[in-house]
Amino acid sequence: MGKKILRCTIVPAEISLPSDILEIADILLMDQDDLVRKGYGWMLKAASEAHQQEIHDYVMKRKTEMPRTSLRYAIEKMPKELKAAAMEK
Repeated sequence: MGKKILRCTIVPAEISLPSDILEIADILLMDQDDLVRKGYGWMLKAASEAHQQEIHDYVMKRKTEMPRTSLRYAIEKMPKELKAAAMEK
C-alpha cells in the first residue's frame, strides 16, 4: 500500500484569499483519507473567522457531497443559525 504525501505552503487561513482556500477544498473534497477530511475542514473553519459568509456559502453548496467530518469541522465556530442550516439534510 502506498503512502500519500501532501506538499503545501502553510499560509494562515484567516489571511489567505477565500478563493484560494475554496480551490484547495474543492481539490480535497472527495478524498477518502479521514485526516485529509479533518485537515481541510479545519482549514475552512480557520478561514471562516475572517470570511464567514463565503465559507458558509461554500458549505451550503457542497453539503450533500461533503463528508460529514469536513462539514462539522468547517462550521464548528459559526453561529447556531448557520450551523443548523448547514446540518439540515
